[in-house]
Amino acid sequence: MKPAAVGRVSKGTIFGVQMGGSAPVAAATAVTAATAVEEDELVDLLERANSVYAALQNEYKTNGVYNSEYGSKNDFIAAKKLLLAGAGHFEVQDAVLMAAGTNEGQLAEVLLQSVPPEVRFVGFEIQERAFGIVVQRLSKYPNAKVHRAGLGEVRAEMPVTGAFSGSGLFTLTKGNRFHGTAMGAVSASNVSVHPISEWAHQNGVQRVLYLVLDVEGSEPKAIRGMRLRREENRRRFAVFQYELGGTWAMRDPRHMADKWDQLRAAQHLEGLGYVLFLIGAHGWLRLPSAFFDITAGGQHMLDEGYGKFVQGNVLCIHSEYAPLWIRKLVFGSAAQIGDRLRASVQVALK
Repeated sequence: MKPAAVGRVSKGTIFGVQMGGSAPVAAATAVTAATAVEEDELVDLLERANSVYAALQNEYKTNGVYNSEYGSKNDFIAAKKLLLAGAGHFEVQDAVLMAAGTNEGQLAEVLLQSVPPEVRFVGFEIQERAFGIVVQRLSKYPNAKVHRAGLGEVRAEMPVTGAFSGSGLFTLTKGNRFHGTAMGAVSASNVSVHPISEWAHQNGVQRVLYLVLDVEGSEPKAIRGMRLRREENRRRFAVFQYELGGTWAMRDPRHMADKWDQLRAAQHLEGLGYVLFLIGAHGWLRLPSAFFDITAGGQHMLDEGYGKFVQGNVLCIHSEYAPLWIRKLVFGSAAQIGDRLRASVQVALK
């Protein structure tokens, strides 16, 4: 079935595939596109966002990665800031937020509180206990729906086995089983795994306002499942974030010996037109893919015994297809940080 366009969400069809015709998509293209002058301004902002590499490393180390500016939970603050800035922009160009895994719904609730009720939320959570908690938590939001399913590179039915970790997030092992890594209540059942591009196409989702990937080691597979080499999917997933952290370390068992490390993923996304930013509580720090290059030394990286990695969350914004207001906000924030870092280098050289 050909997916319907995502435009103004009509009452009674908020979870259906009948969500408008071709007009909203045409309007979305017009709103997303920038004039020649605006494109020049965006290019200038990105040039300012570039930092001296040593200053970039120092910014990352100095401000901390666990509980300071670029800590793992600061994406809550940043996502809220971004979505609140979009007031008045959602109706024609975006109507969907997505997250996997939702865990117990903490970030999902922040997202829902930051957008008008016309914007629907679709979540995915594979762990039975966490699924029950998030469904209950979001029951007061009629525009929210959570599926007990996972995201991956290929479609499959997989058994979930392992100990509940408290986060509700499990990883898929080589034996085609989702496996928890901490002690707690044991869950054992089957769940469906979908490439998110396939799920979105089948459910009529043509444009996602914001997608969150936090799947504890399965991020490489989930990103590949977005099928971003296809232009329609770069348009569909023009703005998304994914979690970094120790699950990307090449010898970490949660990484499952995946062929992608953090550098490979960043290079893949850059090559497809995405600009990458480390998410901070007060702004977005532009990251070149080289920031993830272990062979360059990686003195700024962490190592828990399984290999080096960068901690935090990455925001990916397509340089052409992301909504104009998002590009202006994030590029402008990154430009201010870039100005500050270059100024700090000049002071150090005096």
